[in-house]
Amino acid sequence: MTMEQTGHALLTNLWEAGPWLAARASEAAEAASESEPSEALVMIFVGTLVFAAHLFVAVFHRFRVPDTLWLIGIGLLIGPVFEWVQPDAFGLVGGVFTTIALIIILFEAGLDLSFKSLSESFGGAAALTFASYFLVGAGVMAFCYYVMGLPFETSLFIGAVVAGPSPPVIIPMVRQLALRPQTRTLITLESAVGEAMCLVIALGILQAVSSENAAIGATVGQVISSFVMAAIIGGIGGYLWAFLLNRLRQLQNTISLTPAMVFIVYGICEFLTFSGPVAALVFGIAIGNVTLIQKWSVPHMHHTVNSWEPTTHSDVEMKFFSEIVFLLKTFFFVYLGLSMKKEDLWSPVAWGVVGILLLARFIAVKGSLNRYIINSKEGTVLATMIPKGLAAAVLGAAAAQTPGLDHGHEAENVIYSVILYSIAATAVFIFLIEKCHLNALFNWWLFPNREQTAVASAAATPTKPAE
Repeated sequence: MTMEQTGHALLTNLWEAGPWLAARASEAAEAASESEPSEALVMIFVGTLVFAAHLFVAVFHRFRVPDTLWLIGIGLLIGPVFEWVQPDAFGLVGGVFTTIALIIILFEAGLDLSFKSLSESFGGAAALTFASYFLVGAGVMAFCYYVMGLPFETSLFIGAVVAGPSPPVIIPMVRQLALRPQTRTLITLESAVGEAMCLVIALGILQAVSSENAAIGATVGQVISSFVMAAIIGGIGGYLWAFLLNRLRQLQNTISLTPAMVFIVYGICEFLTFSGPVAALVFGIAIGNVTLIQKWSVPHMHHTVNSWEPTTHSDVEMKFFSEIVFLLKTFFFVYLGLSMKKEDLWSPVAWGVVGILLLARFIAVKGSLNRYIINSKEGTVLATMIPKGLAAAVLGAAAAQTPGLDHGHEAENVIYSVILYSIAATAVFIFLIEKCHLNALFNWWLFPNREQTAVASAAATPTKPAE
């Protein structure tokens, strides 16, 4: 056989084998698409999301549009809109992730709270927390009962749920605003305590409805003991950890030990039915102010623990915690968006509830902070901080599964819609406050006395937003 004949035969065989090779390649591509590309696409999405999160922060600094809005929008697109991802796909991991985000965000916020700002803000935070929670709760309950026609128990439960703030949503928003340390501290304390009140009271209502035995005294006692005992456990745990941390630094890779200890303290408090979020916040406050606590300690205690000097976190560790919070915040808001339901994307009733939230919040801010010197911008920020989070979503889902609670599924739908609209409304208000000076419109409401406004504006020295 000549060379020409051999080449012709080879080309003929390749031509005949073409369909077979194409079929095998198609089968291989189809098999690969069912396995590795899904994981590969997830990795590409995760990496792109982190880059996008940094871009959204830059957009906020330039155009004052909160990054929260973009992240939740991404979650809405991949979740209820296009249904690419379902919350059920995360299983138990989704709940654990949101809890970790809550713990770390509160702990890292506590590290930045000084005793000076706490002493200046504690009274205002306590007054605002109780005034806002009960005014908002009563207003929403009345709206649900008289306007929506829901049963009293269901209306009371919805009011108790949506009256509570969401620290994982509020704290990252506040860190991006140029506010005084006292105001940041006030908002942080109010969000942590308010969410704890929301959980305890709402769960108490569900328990009372399911058992048909309303124990108001027991619920009030549980709220008080939950806060006090959680603060004691978190404070003692943080103070003792500051001593132990100095010795543990002799080991390698110890930066992650502090978050691990916060998880343990949180878990102990939750196991004992105390407030884990309050414990995580106080744990961070204790470590952040440990040198001042050491000065206040009993003199003979210095000799007892002379070789166990307390220590604070280094700049490297603080930067590490900040990076962790940034990542958790990014994925938390995306997860929050994809956790929404398609039928909850549009709900006129929920807009009515958000209107009640804003009105009651304005009244609470004006009534509780009237004697505190703040300028109109900070007052407007406080008055528009109404976002709800995954704690409300969990309680809403629990309502739908609680026997004895009439219209539980309707309550769940209302709560989910309020979560979405409240976050969107807060983000829009932040944009208007930062970019359009919306606070000037509310100046007459918050500060009718122009002299007081002038004094407050002169006294306020807002700090730069956290990077």
